[in-house]
Amino acid sequence: MKKFISLLVLAMVVLSVAGCGVSATYLEREEIPVMLEEDATAQGLVKLGILKGTGGSLELERNTTRAEAVALIFRIHYENVCAIGMPSPEFLDLDGHWAYKEVTAAKKMGIVEGVGNGKFEPDRVVSGKEFAKMLMSTLGYTDVTIDNVYDRAIEAELLMNNYAKSVVAGNMTLLRGDAARLLWGMFLARTPEGSMYKERLVHSGKFKEGDFNGTLYVGCGTPAAINPNFVDKINAQMPDAKNYMFSPLSIQMAFMMAANGATGETLNEILKALEISNKNEYNEMAKVLISEYKNSGAVELNIANAIWLNEDNTDFVFDKDYTDILNQYFEAKVSISDNKKIVNDVNDWVNDKTKGKIPTIIDDPDFTAILLNAIYFKGAWADEFSEHATLPNDFTDKNGKKHSIDFMTKTDSINYFKDEFIEVVELPYRNYTYNEKCDEFKRYDTDISMYLVRNRFEYQDEMLTKCIEDNKLTSTYMNFSMPKFCVEYSAGISDIMKNLGINTAFDKKYADFTKMVTGGNMYITDAIHKTYISVDEKGTEAAAVTAITMDATSAMRPEPVKISYDTPFTFVIRDNKNGITLFVGEFAYVE
Repeated sequence: MKKFISLLVLAMVVLSVAGCGVSATYLEREEIPVMLEEDATAQGLVKLGILKGTGGSLELERNTTRAEAVALIFRIHYENVCAIGMPSPEFLDLDGHWAYKEVTAAKKMGIVEGVGNGKFEPDRVVSGKEFAKMLMSTLGYTDVTIDNVYDRAIEAELLMNNYAKSVVAGNMTLLRGDAARLLWGMFLARTPEGSMYKERLVHSGKFKEGDFNGTLYVGCGTPAAINPNFVDKINAQMPDAKNYMFSPLSIQMAFMMAANGATGETLNEILKALEISNKNEYNEMAKVLISEYKNSGAVELNIANAIWLNEDNTDFVFDKDYTDILNQYFEAKVSISDNKKIVNDVNDWVNDKTKGKIPTIIDDPDFTAILLNAIYFKGAWADEFSEHATLPNDFTDKNGKKHSIDFMTKTDSINYFKDEFIEVVELPYRNYTYNEKCDEFKRYDTDISMYLVRNRFEYQDEMLTKCIEDNKLTSTYMNFSMPKFCVEYSAGISDIMKNLGINTAFDKKYADFTKMVTGGNMYITDAIHKTYISVDEKGTEAAAVTAITMDATSAMRPEPVKISYDTPFTFVIRDNKNGITLFVGEFAYVE
């Protein structure tokens, strides 16, 4: 449970900083390590059949010739060289050469050029810029030159680390290990259309999606882009180049309260979207979690749930079995109000449960019922920042624009991890309190941290989880700085949840919430999510609220069978109590 709490709160308070700009410092040739055969990149390319060696060795320290560079490209090209047919000769120095077909086909496809005088020089060592230009042409770019290839490769996200950047920027002689790093960048590099090149490989049939499982992001596990979890699916729909925050726990718990009143396909869609296999097990977990958070001690962490019925908009009442479940497992407050009071009642509850950080969630009473989840967190850093060390510094946003803002700074040993794909800093929250009267510390069984993450590509919760579970982060002495910030975010999440597969719940005709109310049915009209976070020298304060509004509909009925008495018929009036037929007649024509 300790690790679960840590990851859960991480999901609640983590702020994406993937766009922070850091000026590259290019390395010299001797500063770039030779890739080892056990390196994750090398082994991943071997698994995919792209990197092959001779005599039992990958020869990663050996120079790469121009002919070998072309051969490597065709192993990652979405078209098979055999499909090109036998092209006519292009270069005078390829007669009888082992790479004749590959190089000639590459020339026909615009991937390579000659060196003049009708020659290609297949056995000359290829340079970093030459190989990068070949790769950019393979991606589909047509306006790349040796002079601009570095900048264009950066734009296409081809150069995934400083080793690759340095080799291309310095136009160095390319080792096979260097080529491997550049080839690895191809999978997630962007085509001119904006899609990942990996997607083109899968679409063409060159590879299957499953071929990449356990290969990409080997250092920190399978990427969420291959097997996304609930957090990543929501995060992928958040705005770009804009501050935001959401609470997966709050969204999940609010929709699970709705799920307990659902049945049939409506229930199945909610569980699948939330990635919950067993409703009853989740209920038990929620009960334990709510209780445990109440007693977290050194940090303040509270979960609150509530449901309201607007009696002016319906004659239905909440089903007793349903409210019993919400009371037992979610400690949900069940209330009835009317059009005059319900907006103030709900907003007062939200304001109270978030300590005033989210004062309102609705502004009109045009709904039948509302389900609410609120989460409030306040924690002090285990090692606080000194306010005297907070100074203005430049923050470079995703658009490359610099902003002068306050940065908190400290020099300390901090848990840290960095590889080719992800950079992580851990900032733990205090798990103890101090009693001055008794002069003693009391420690609590909590393990809650904020993680600051910079990714080579988009943030992936699966990657961070794997890094933490594999104990990748190690104590590193550093001078560390981060922005002092406050973010408020609000969004309707109905479309987000529909994109996750919750569809019938929002459909007046097909929603099945018949376990929620007695003698009727409900459907979701809207889902709203609001969050707040403040990070300063002392610690963090954060809150989130999820509201699900619902309207009443008629009791759930099966699809009607169409029957029309549009031909003559008999009618009978009968006293069933006494078994007496009172009248018999027939309707045969219209007078």
